[in-house]
Amino acid sequence: WAIYAAFKSPYQGLLALLVINVVQPGELFPLFETLHVERVVVLIVLISTIARQDEKLVFSPLSKKLIVFLLMLAVGIPFAFWRGGTAMATINFAKMVVYNVLIVSLINTRERFRGFLITYACAIGYLGLTSGWTYFHGGSVYAQGIDRAQGLTNAGGDPNALAITLVTALPLTVLLLSGATTKFRLFVLGMCALNVSTMVLTGSRTGFLCLLTLMVLFTITRKKAILIAPLMAILVLGIWVAMPTEYKSRYTTVENLKNDESYQNRIISWKSGLHMFEDYPLTGVGMGNIPYANGEKYWPIKNGVRVWLQPHSLYVQMIAETGLLGAISWLTFLFSMIGTNLRLRKQLKDSSAPGWSKKFPVAACFCIVGLLICGYSAHELYRHTWYELAAMTAALALIAAKEREQQQPELEPMRVASVSASYVVGAPRASMASLK
Repeated sequence: WAIYAAFKSPYQGLLALLVINVVQPGELFPLFETLHVERVVVLIVLISTIARQDEKLVFSPLSKKLIVFLLMLAVGIPFAFWRGGTAMATINFAKMVVYNVLIVSLINTRERFRGFLITYACAIGYLGLTSGWTYFHGGSVYAQGIDRAQGLTNAGGDPNALAITLVTALPLTVLLLSGATTKFRLFVLGMCALNVSTMVLTGSRTGFLCLLTLMVLFTITRKKAILIAPLMAILVLGIWVAMPTEYKSRYTTVENLKNDESYQNRIISWKSGLHMFEDYPLTGVGMGNIPYANGEKYWPIKNGVRVWLQPHSLYVQMIAETGLLGAISWLTFLFSMIGTNLRLRKQLKDSSAPGWSKKFPVAACFCIVGLLICGYSAHELYRHTWYELAAMTAALALIAAKEREQQQPELEPMRVASVSASYVVGAPRASMASLK
C-alpha cells in the first residue's frame, strides 16, 4: 500500500512514510525489513516529487540550517571516537533531513497540512494504544522497581523515550479540536486520554514533569486562566489518585535523588560528557559515540567495571558528540524555528486562516518548551520530533507567504480605486473654494 501510494501521489507517499516511521513494520514482520520498505518509499517519493511538474523540492531557511548541521556532523567523522559508528549514524540522520525537505515541499496547502497533522496525531495515538496494550499483555519492562510500559517497536523506544514522544505530541493533537465536529472532538480527546494513560505507565519522571509543565503553560497563557486553573488542578489530582501506588513512589523519588542509583549514574555520564568535550572541543566524539566512549575510556572504573551509558542529557549530548561546530549550527536551527513560529503567530493573528492554523505556532512553541525540559535528562538531539516540527513550521510559513502574495493583486486595484475616489471627491471641493 505504501509503495502504491508513493507511486500514485508524492503527498500520499509522504503520509505513508509517516505511518511507516511510527509503525516500523520491518520490526514486526521480517519480510518488510528484507525489502527495506522505508528506504524504498523515501526514494520513490523523492523521485516522484522531482519528476512531477506540479510538485517541486523546496529548501526552506529552516531546512538549509538543518543541512548545515548535517554537514557539521559529517565534518566530525574523521575525528570521531569511533569513525565507523559515526559515519553510519550520520547517514541515518541524513534520511531525516530528506524527510524534512519532503514535508516542506509536499505540504503546500492548508488542506494537506491538516491531513498531515491528522495522520501524525493518529500515528502517535496508535503508538500509545499499542504500547498500553503490550503493557497489559506482559510486554512491560521491569526497571527501577516497577513494570514500565515501552514501545512495541523502536519507534516508541524505551519507557523514557516513549513518554517524551507521547507528551510532546499532545499540543499538536489538541489543535485538531479547533473547528472539528463533535464526534471527531471526542475521538481526539480519547486519543489524548489514552496517550496520557500510557505515559503514566512508563514511570518516566521526565515525561510526567513535562506533562505538568505543559498544563501550567496552557493555563497561564489562556485569557480565562482563572477559570481553567481549577479544572487543570482537578485533572492532575484525578490522574494522581488513579495512579497505582508503585508509580506514585517512582514519581516521588525526585525528593531523594542521592539514593537513586539511576540518577547518580546519569551524573557520572554528564561529567564524562564534559571530559569528552574537553578532549574534542570542535567536533566532539562523534554522533552516537557517547556510550562507546563512556565504556572504553571515560567512565570511572569501579570494582573493575565500566558502564556503556548514554548521556541522558540533550545539552551534554550536544557539546560532547558534536562539539562547538555542531552545537552552534544546531542552536542556530533551534532559534530559527522559534523565531519563525513567533513571526507566524503575529502574521496569522488577524488573518482569515482556520483556527487550528492560527494556533499552530503557539502549539509548536509548547512542543519546543516540552522538548527542552525533557532535554534535562534525555538524550534527544536526534529525536524525530524536532525535525518534523521544524518541517511543519517551515511548511506553514511558506503557505502563509503564498497566500499573502495571492492577495496582493486583489488588493492593488482596491487601493488604486480608493486613491482615484479621493482625488475625484476632492476636486469639486477645490473648485468651490476657488469660486469663493
